Parts: sequence; C-alpha cells; structure tokens
Amino acid sequence: MRKKPFIIVIVLFFIHTSFSSANMKNLSVEAHYVSRFIWRGFDVTPDNNPAFQPSLTYSFAETGLWVNLWGSIGLTERSKIKTADEVDYVFGYDKSLAGGIIDFSAGMYYYTFPNLEGNNATPEVFVSIALNKIPLSPSFSFYHDMDLADGQYLLFSVSRTMTAIPFALSLSAGYNNNYIVNDSGISDITISAAYNVTLNRIALIPAIYLALTPMESVNKDGNEIWFSIGFAFQ
Repeated sequence: MRKKPFIIVIVLFFIHTSFSSANMKNLSVEAHYVSRFIWRGFDVTPDNNPAFQPSLTYSFAETGLWVNLWGSIGLTERSKIKTADEVDYVFGYDKSLAGGIIDFSAGMYYYTFPNLEGNNATPEVFVSIALNKIPLSPSFSFYHDMDLADGQYLLFSVSRTMTAIPFALSLSAGYNNNYIVNDSGISDITISAAYNVTLNRIALIPAIYLALTPMESVNKDGNEIWFSIGFAFQ
C-alpha cells in the first residue's frame, strides 16, 4: 500500500515539469498512451491492458551526457498488472564520430518495479551505434542485464523518415540470449509507423506497431498489434 502513492507522485511530477520547465532548452518531456505494453517481444501488460508512459530527459549541453527518468503505469485491471508498474533511471553519453557518420551511445539503465515484492530493481548497461548518413539509418544496440534478467539482448533496426511529410517507418529485429528466459534466438521482429504533428515546441505522435515473436518462451501468442498516442515537448 505504501508504494502506490509513489507511483502517483511520479506521474504528477512529470505533468508539473512539462509546464514549469518550459524555458529549459535542454529538457525534453514525453508522455505516451499505449494500448498494450510490448517490450522486446514480452507482453508486459497481458490481455490488452493499456499503460501510461511518461519520460523526462535532461541533456548537459555540449558534454554529450544525459539523464532520463521513465515510467510505466498500467491503467486497467490494477490487481492483475500492478506488479508491471515501472520507474527507470537512465544515464547515458552520446558522441558523434567520423565526421558525423557514426553516432555512438553508451550508458546504463536502472530498472525498478515499485509494486514487486522482494528484489525489485536491476541494472543494465548498453552500447549503441547508428549510421545516420546512409540509407535507412541502420543501428545496432547491445544490452546486458546484470541481475534480474541475467542475459543479453541485441537489437538491429532500420528506419526511413519521409521528407515531404513527417511520417516515419521502422523495422527492427531483436535477439534474446537467455534474457529473462532460458532460451536464445530471434525474439521479436517489429514494424512501426509513426506520424509527427508539430506545433511550436509540442509534437503529437500517433503510431501503430506490429510485432512478430518467434520465441514461444518470450511470447506464446506469437504476434502482437498495438498503437500509441503521445506528445513530446522540447
């Protein structure tokens, strides 16, 4: 019971910050409604339960360093999915290399699950490389969880943003190496389409996703379709 007010405080903090920090140019705020929470192929909120997912990121000017606070709160069937509520702390560093051809990122996630009894937090380090100046902007990311998941996850993705209209398509494939489950293989292939409508510094972002999940140990349903509606303030 003591953990529920904590989740509420996090939500109110995000809402307050989005308005009170409007003049902080290094601060970006996002909030998304997702019809279901599919993450790396896993159905985090099963039976089509939606979630609210706010995000707050602050970058330290030209240093390349940034910090992020991210949350996910299930909106229905609370007695069933409340243990999936999540508050994550992320620390990262971005660097442009080879004259801007390569974008390098590295850092650490610290996942916490306030409504989960027992050990409810786990750290994860990541490294990412993106080639943004070649067609389809391919990127490769490596994640290693050091506690609860006790495994690795590799993600390869390509994307295309239309120049005439603010419309983006992306395709990604993830490889699960004993991450949460005692199995390895292609865990998820995700296709997404998003449309960005921007007015001044506020963007409205509707998106739709299709995920194919070949690994039954990750998701026995096999395929997942969901949508999200979000806004971003920068």
